[in-house]
Amino acid sequence: MKISLLHTTRGRPILAFKAFDEWVSLSDRPEEIEYIMALDDDDPTIPIYKEELSKIDTNRVGRFVFNVGETRNIVEALNKVSLLISDTSELIISIADDMGSSKGWDTLLLDILKPYNNFEEPKFIGVNDGIFGSMLYLIINKAWFKRVGHILYPEYNGCYADDDMRETAHRLNSIIEAPHILFEHRHWIVGKSENDATYMRHNTPESIAQNLAIYEKRAARNFDIQ
Repeated sequence: MKISLLHTTRGRPILAFKAFDEWVSLSDRPEEIEYIMALDDDDPTIPIYKEELSKIDTNRVGRFVFNVGETRNIVEALNKVSLLISDTSELIISIADDMGSSKGWDTLLLDILKPYNNFEEPKFIGVNDGIFGSMLYLIINKAWFKRVGHILYPEYNGCYADDDMRETAHRLNSIIEAPHILFEHRHWIVGKSENDATYMRHNTPESIAQNLAIYEKRAARNFDIQ
């Protein structure tokens, strides 16, 4: 496999498999993709996910993994399934139910990485999300994952994990700006989706304060970059 799509989802079985269909349909070489879908084992909608899973053709991609883990948030889920990434994978993308794709996205991203050794030179690709600009999504090569040692810093449970990711990318001088590539962020704040329990799960004052404290400690340690 050359590309790993890590799709964390919760409480959105219909949207999740629509996302699967979109990302696979818009790719140029789906046979080079491993698609790893990750759920927490306390998600009450798991039976519906399994029902929807039975309706799709998982052979549309080179490898499909449906992983239900002993995890409780997106950070735990991503880091757990990162252990399932194939040794041959060069490009790793964390996708979500509300993350749109783009025609020929695999070719576009792999072309950007062509000048580099994706197992030795850490690179982070900053694409456009249509709302906040670049650097929202985690789109990295294998070398970045090996260098950092995780997909998202494991002490977070949600918010500030992406801020940490961006600051880490800056400090590694690893960013490749790609504003011409749009992966539309279909967030409820711009009316592209409905606000739901999954959005609100970690956006509590307590969670925000807890994660901010972690972020500030990480910043003081230069995000553990040696």
